[in-house]
Amino acid sequence: MADIIRNASIYVKGKKCAEAQTGTLTLETNAEQHPADGIILISQGMPTCALKFDALVPFGGAPVDTILLDAYESGDAVQVRWGVDGGKIMQFDATLKTNTRTADMSKGQQKADYDFMGPKPKMVSL
Repeated sequence: MADIIRNASIYVKGKKCAEAQTGTLTLETNAEQHPADGIILISQGMPTCALKFDALVPFGGAPVDTILLDAYESGDAVQVRWGVDGGKIMQFDATLKTNTRTADMSKGQQKADYDFMGPKPKMVSL
């Protein structure tokens, strides 16, 4: 049986408000190399993650842009769930780091990219 890959989802105050149309999740170890006296030492860093959504689809009619901007203004974290194979998801609380907006009014278009940062995700079962 084929694995089901679920869309990455964003929850605010326990309520799902959006699913990712396109996005990138980067897991970072934050390890560093330190050359010293002919050897290389590697320091273990604190694992973190970075997340970029290029397109979000509102879930259940939620005003996603307003919800995320409210979280930005208040400094509240949002919960992200990113599906992986094997019936598991990565789950973490993320803080909005940057929100980049572009507009082309000649086409009647406006776009917003959302960059989040967070701790090491927890692996949970569905």
